[in-house]
Amino acid sequence: MAVRLLPIVNMMYTEQVIIVRLAFDLIVAFSKTIFHNGSYSWLNLIQKNINKIVLAYSGGLDTSIIAKWLQETYDAEVITFTADIGQGEEVEPARAKAQAMGIKHIHIEDLREEFARDYVFPMFRANAIYEGEYLLGTSIARPLIAKRLVEIAKEHNADAISHGATGKGNDQVRFELGAVALSPDVVTIAPWREWDLSSVKV
Repeated sequence: MAVRLLPIVNMMYTEQVIIVRLAFDLIVAFSKTIFHNGSYSWLNLIQKNINKIVLAYSGGLDTSIIAKWLQETYDAEVITFTADIGQGEEVEPARAKAQAMGIKHIHIEDLREEFARDYVFPMFRANAIYEGEYLLGTSIARPLIAKRLVEIAKEHNADAISHGATGKGNDQVRFELGAVALSPDVVTIAPWREWDLSSVKV
C-alpha cells in the first residue's frame, strides 16, 4: 500500500511547491508594482534600518559581488557564513576573499555530519525524489543553511540575512521560507531581485 501511495504523495508535494512558488511570484510582482512607482521603492523603505547583514557566502563571483553591493548599498556591516556540506570544494579560500573586502566576522562551518544525519537520511527515508528521478541533494541543504543564517543573525543581533539565489529559481524560495519558518520577523535581502545588474547573456 505504501508503495502505491508514493506517486500520489510525490504529486501532492509537487502541487504544493507550485502553489508556494506562484504565491511567491505574486508577492514579488505586487511589491514591484506598489513600491517601484514614483520616487519610492521597497529598497529605499528598508535600507535605512539595515545596519548589519548576514550573507550566505560561497566565496564565488556572485556572492563576492553581492557582499560588496550590500556594503555599498546599505552602508551596513556584512557578516559572511560559508557552509561545508560535503560539496567537495575548498571552503577556506572564502575567508581570504571576505577579509580582502574588509569583512571582520567570517563564519566557516563544517556541517557535513548534521547535514547527513538530520537532512539527507530523513530525505532518503521519505523517498524524496523529485518526479521519481531527481535526488534532492542540493535543495535539501538550503533549509540547513537558512537555519544557520538565522542563528548567526541572532548571535550578532543582525538586521537582515541575504543570499545569492537568482530571482528565477527555486532556491530563493527554499532559503526564504526556511528562514521565515524559524524566525517570522526576519528580513531577507535578495540582491538578484533588487539590483539593476543583469546576468551575462551569451
